[in-house]
Amino acid sequence: MQPKPAMFKIVAQPTFTAVVDVPVPGGGVQPLELVFKHKTREAAKAYLEREPREGDTDGSVLDEIVAGWRNVDEPYTTENMSVLCGNFPGAPEAILQSYLTELGVLRRKN
Repeated sequence: MQPKPAMFKIVAQPTFTAVVDVPVPGGGVQPLELVFKHKTREAAKAYLEREPREGDTDGSVLDEIVAGWRNVDEPYTTENMSVLCGNFPGAPEAILQSYLTELGVLRRKN
């Protein structure tokens, strides 16, 4: 007899975790474990289409989708996300692509 599958819940968890491969200077990538905020399809679309706001930083824009990180030498703050993005210029794109892939908006690369 097959075990009964777990109940499918139609409301997603408010956060989910993913490892982002952040490009590092000199080549290669370094894994960054992020806790992302879940958005509905409509909210994700609005996030992608929103106009830049005065005072936006990489940290403030990414803070709309990132709830925290793990195994990083500094605590997660908007300011520390901006520091990370300033030191690793490929980070914002890598983070956004990972978020959209994990959310199911983008297809995974084979």
